[in-house]
Amino acid sequence: AAAAQQATNPLEHDLLTQPVDPAYKGVHLKFPLRRKDLEALIDSFRRKKPHRLHAKYVAGVLIEAVEHLKRLPNLNQCSTAVSKQVTICGDLHGKLDDLLVVFHKNGLPSPDSPYIFNGDFVDRGKKGLEVLLLLLGVLLVFPGEVFLNRGNHEDHVMNTSTRNF
Repeated sequence: AAAAQQATNPLEHDLLTQPVDPAYKGVHLKFPLRRKDLEALIDSFRRKKPHRLHAKYVAGVLIEAVEHLKRLPNLNQCSTAVSKQVTICGDLHGKLDDLLVVFHKNGLPSPDSPYIFNGDFVDRGKKGLEVLLLLLGVLLVFPGEVFLNRGNHEDHVMNTSTRNF
């Protein structure tokens, strides 16, 4: 409902207000995204449930993330003043299992355990959308504890070159 209120154009509004078929057996998310929603999404992806995430929920994560990202500065600053460690992950390349292992071993982000993700999120692996949705989800649920840095594969020029990622 909150994401539907944030919708700035008719398409966004239509996506966010479309009903979910009662036969849909996948995870249901509420917005603004909360920890329990993120954990349900992680669990769904981890269990490799055969249900696709409904377009309404994909749109909700994307719209909420765009609004959040617009408010962030261009440069991220992460300090070890509060935490004694920072988990730095790079080059996930759409490999969902790798991201799930990182969260399993290190836990979800927190003030004591912030994360920096250094680009190249989605370009090669089969689960690029799932990786992106989880990264945006942790960014939304743990603002200030998650930092997403753009890699070369998140650059417009790279994506329109002959490599066609």
